[in-house]
Amino acid sequence: MALAQGTSLEGTRWTLTSYAQGGRFVPVGPEAGVTLEFTQNRIGGQTGCNSFGGNYTQDGNRLQMGSLVQTLMACPDEAQNRLERTYLQALSQVRSFRLKGNALRLNDETGRTLLVFAKARPQAILGEWAVTALNTGNAIASVEPGSRPTLTFGPKNIGGNTGCNQYTARYTMENFSLQVEAVLSTKRACPSEALAGQETALLRALEKVASFRIVGKRLTLYDAEGKVLLNLTR
Repeated sequence: MALAQGTSLEGTRWTLTSYAQGGRFVPVGPEAGVTLEFTQNRIGGQTGCNSFGGNYTQDGNRLQMGSLVQTLMACPDEAQNRLERTYLQALSQVRSFRLKGNALRLNDETGRTLLVFAKARPQAILGEWAVTALNTGNAIASVEPGSRPTLTFGPKNIGGNTGCNQYTARYTMENFSLQVEAVLSTKRACPSEALAGQETALLRALEKVASFRIVGKRLTLYDAEGKVLLNLTR
């Protein structure tokens, strides 16, 4: 359902599709991973290079961001660095918003549109993902060299490979909340202790999943406390 004009932005997630520059709108593809979300009375998201967060205030269609704090990872190239600077500067100038269908426009004090977003779709999780890192209980570790654990989301079931065995389970999803039921797997012995440990960590992580976030071609699964369980890509 499209959000009505004046509806609270709380609990919504968005992907940047274009920004204003020199009298025109510059398109931004979803692979850039530039996002915006409104959760628990705070604003946050990704610039494509870094994550950011801060407070916001909304009064009807009036909207203003507080001071934003961001991580300090270097962007891989000047184009992404420029996009990050433009995005954060535009957010600081936002004073109102307009919703039309599944599009969100953020405007400055004069009503000029600065940023255009599309509503994030939980259904984007469907399909196959490659696991790149997982929570081992002590840290987030990269997968074992040469292994390719996977996770595939169908309409009602997940499945994939741990690097040793095939597994499957049913899941339920509501908006960006996610719960995986008991995971069943084949019983082939792993060829190494490292792969066996990876398999155990992956299956345990799946049964703790409570929510997820998609940024471009990257998927992150979280537990109920917001801790990262799995990083995936495609």
